[in-house]
Amino acid sequence: MKANPVSLAELDASRAATDLLVPWRDGSGQVGYADRSGTIRIKPQFDHAELFHEGLAEATRGGKVGFIRASGDYQIAPRYSSVGRFENGEATAYQFVAPWLGPIMGWILRTGELTTLRLDRMGKVLQSNYERTNNVPSIWPEEATPETRSDDWIVLEQGGHFGLQQAKTKEIILPARFESVQLVVDINGTGVRYLAGKKGNNDWAVFNLAGKELLASTMEVHPVASEGAFIARGPKSENWWGAYDENGKHFTEDFACMPFVFRNGIARGAVAEVGDVYVDRTGRLYGDPAYIKARHDAVGRSGY
Repeated sequence: MKANPVSLAELDASRAATDLLVPWRDGSGQVGYADRSGTIRIKPQFDHAELFHEGLAEATRGGKVGFIRASGDYQIAPRYSSVGRFENGEATAYQFVAPWLGPIMGWILRTGELTTLRLDRMGKVLQSNYERTNNVPSIWPEEATPETRSDDWIVLEQGGHFGLQQAKTKEIILPARFESVQLVVDINGTGVRYLAGKKGNNDWAVFNLAGKELLASTMEVHPVASEGAFIARGPKSENWWGAYDENGKHFTEDFACMPFVFRNGIARGAVAEVGDVYVDRTGRLYGDPAYIKARHDAVGRSGY
């Protein structure tokens, strides 16, 4: 599919609006975009799509990836095997120039010939490198995991049980009555946001920093909070995670996925049998709820 690029000035003029668009998957599995009210702005037409960055978003059609703008039209034609999001006006794109047949016999990959490109937002190639490879490089920066220890908290031990004490005030917030304790830290590095105590096998409680119980029982607590939300596993099955607010209110569906992180009010989870699903701080799913539930539950109920 050909692209008809617009100017950088036009891209920048629509940037504020595109940054609020969220991928939306319809009942056929195709992906478009909705705004934060849930109104469809770009009709579902892509096999896969990502959030917008710098006015452009990765969108896949027919097995090839390019970048679209706010209208849903391609700014950079879908010709690449894989791309990363735009940062500071540039993005990485990978193009296999010889057959690459993917995983065979487990994790063994057939060797392919790969061109690594740096693109600007007009689609111009800024840099090109060629290599032979037997793996697919990672082009997405890994989410940094903050340090989960803190000098502000002291772990208490008494008779084989554990609690937590504030280092500065010496106030005991969680008495030493848990099998283990855990600090839940903010992903942006602003410090400890919640405390967790293990009461028994796969049975955790979550507390605020004053020791008030927010969640009485859950199977696991993720050690990272984001935008005030903490993520807990269960109780449906071992791989179902949901988000809770500062008052312990469960405000999302539970998804059969890995823990997710909120950025600008939106979190993405890789959901069983569906793919990427987005949810906001009101609990709204960005996608056809019936489609997501039917496909997700079919696997989730079996303990995915």
